[in-house]
Amino acid sequence: MKILVIGDSHIPRRAKNIPVQICDVLENNVLNGKFDYIFFTGDVVKAPRLMSYLKKITKNEVLIVLGNMDYYGGNQNAP
Repeated sequence: MKILVIGDSHIPRRAKNIPVQICDVLENNVLNGKFDYIFFTGDVVKAPRLMSYLKKITKNEVLIVLGNMDYYGGNQNAP
């Protein structure tokens, strides 16, 4: 089993979108089956948009944990 671990994106506070270079790496590695799971280890900030993108590029489960900049206020749509 191969796991890709990503964290501290701070999107959209530090960048409006996921940088193209990261999208390229994700798509080339995940779509080609090089990783079985994606773990996003916090500071997602805008989780629904990121989750939507990640779910498009993998058929496997994407797991996200809250970081120190994330806030979970009971939103039922949060991952």
